[in-house]
Amino acid sequence: MARNEADREDLLEEAIGLSPCWEIEVIGLVEPLVAGFKKNGNCSLYFGGDPVYQFDPEGHLRRGFVGGHLFRSEGKTLSQIHRDRTETTSTLVRYDLNEVELQEWLAKMRKTVAELIDRFDRGEYRILRERGTDAAAFTRLTDSLQQIHNNSPKLSAPLR
Repeated sequence: MARNEADREDLLEEAIGLSPCWEIEVIGLVEPLVAGFKKNGNCSLYFGGDPVYQFDPEGHLRRGFVGGHLFRSEGKTLSQIHRDRTETTSTLVRYDLNEVELQEWLAKMRKTVAELIDRFDRGEYRILRERGTDAAAFTRLTDSLQQIHNNSPKLSAPLR
């Protein structure tokens, strides 16, 4: 996830750590989806600049960027991170979601992934660009989406 919270011009070009990766036009989405894998197997989904979800190879949520806020796994909950900026300082502020907030957040994420799976199953997409792909790569992506959806939403180990 980018350190700069500003909107991105070309997500596929900026996602240099993802290979294989795709820019996909999906019916129902305003902006193209950028999806791909890091070398360690982590899967990233960029629905434009927001929302963004990143998962470990087991399909557990590591972090997200939703509603202009960065969220990261703390193992049992998500922490919402934002910067408080003044003219002279920049301070990171952390807020841990309570159980109700966490379940609502995860339900929205799961719904977004379910809708994406449905669009892919119906063929309601078009690959615009791709990098580092082979014949099996897109199947790897759809299998990962199924794994993410089928695991009742779980969080990765805490990120540091």
